[in-house]
Amino acid sequence: KLGRCVDARPLVFRVAGESGDGTWRVVIGSHSAEVVCARAFDGEVLWRTNLPGRVEAGACVADAKNTVVAVPCLDGHVYFIAVADGEILWSYDTGGECKGELTGYRRKPEDIQIVGSNDPNDENLTRDYLVFGMSHGGAAFALSHSKRRAIWSLSALGKGLGPDGEGEFHVKNFVGVAAPCVCVHGEVDREGWRNTSNDCVVFATLAGVVVAVSLDVVFKCAAPEYWEKKPKDAVRWAVGAHWSDFEDGGDFVPVFSSPVFLKHTGIVAVANVDGVIEGFPTEHGFGGRPEDPHAAHAWKIETGAPIYAPLASMEEFGNGFSVRNMLIVATAHGSLIGYLCDDGEGSEDHYGYADNPYEDYSDGGYHTFEDPDEIWRVQRKGRIRAAPAFLAPGYENHLLMDIVAAWDTGEVGVVTFDEGGVAKLRAIETLPAAVFSSPAPIAFRGGDRFVERIYIGCRDDKLHALEVPDRKE
Repeated sequence: KLGRCVDARPLVFRVAGESGDGTWRVVIGSHSAEVVCARAFDGEVLWRTNLPGRVEAGACVADAKNTVVAVPCLDGHVYFIAVADGEILWSYDTGGECKGELTGYRRKPEDIQIVGSNDPNDENLTRDYLVFGMSHGGAAFALSHSKRRAIWSLSALGKGLGPDGEGEFHVKNFVGVAAPCVCVHGEVDREGWRNTSNDCVVFATLAGVVVAVSLDVVFKCAAPEYWEKKPKDAVRWAVGAHWSDFEDGGDFVPVFSSPVFLKHTGIVAVANVDGVIEGFPTEHGFGGRPEDPHAAHAWKIETGAPIYAPLASMEEFGNGFSVRNMLIVATAHGSLIGYLCDDGEGSEDHYGYADNPYEDYSDGGYHTFEDPDEIWRVQRKGRIRAAPAFLAPGYENHLLMDIVAAWDTGEVGVVTFDEGGVAKLRAIETLPAAVFSSPAPIAFRGGDRFVERIYIGCRDDKLHALEVPDRKE
């Protein structure tokens, strides 16, 4: 029990140096301003830490060894807390309420050659673990626990382009609640290195502005003594989300939903509160379309229902395939929808590895994309504010991961797929109060089988651990 509403997403992670049932931890905050760490297996509380303000969004791991977590707080700070004992190690003042989730990211060894300088300390400079976020303070930021400071922060941008790819606008601030989306491209080459030039982190704001920031430049901002980079140098592109009342000079539509990266197409999907989802090519932000080659988006979906929940995508799982271009959308009308997204011109199907959509621009043109097709839908009473989450396939050699969803009626269920790909909702439990917390499923080894659990907060002031029944039955 946490004293007041638990709307944050639980953070479930492994602890280094431990084994057995004690390997996993769950960290979560609540409206009572308390942050709790418990053993995920049996719920034993290991520590409680009180912050100066309530916690509405999920924490993230803040270092490569899982020894520190970063927690956003409504007092305007991000708190870095030791996993071992709950000690507050340091905090960063964002200048305004932190209501959105944070995103952690660390460079991998194969990325260093591309971003580095000739300095022998280059690896240490470019492999830092960073925490990205936004707040009501008006700035986007990247925080480094090892340096105990913000290595990059941007509060205003200057010029961007409207949804037609032409009309200019100015990004006055980065007020937002959507989690930043890290977009990492490409595979490691034969020499063991990966081209990071198109890697970026995408911010979507309450003003309806979508901004892509170069990860290469952000990491270089950590060491200005080696690279003369300014915060604005990191911006790759900025576009406005779908207009409201465009002909009357209306504003962009706010974005509450966290974007998602569709890796195999190079597209980042962004949903606004009007229920419009747009796909932007992360390389340049603009996608050519037959009817409007200057349009900012590569494709667009109009769901007809408001969207507040984070988007999700189904990626490859294990040794087999999932439908790698499936976009999962949860709406405020209670619908959970699966869309199959186009690979772009030059790809023959949706199930093999696609051609790189950016590998050839010699003709100066863009690949064209068809709008995604709805392939399944599950409808329940209530609204969905929580992000969908994924479980391992419920059938041997099955290609589709099962999807965990939660409605504000308190219902938590798993969408399973039969061998023909038909979706079916299987209810697990109805919690005693409304659910705004996104589910966090994991699996433990229990004897000779895996025991699957879903961790989820509830407005009954509790964190719940739900066991998933055998989905093969």
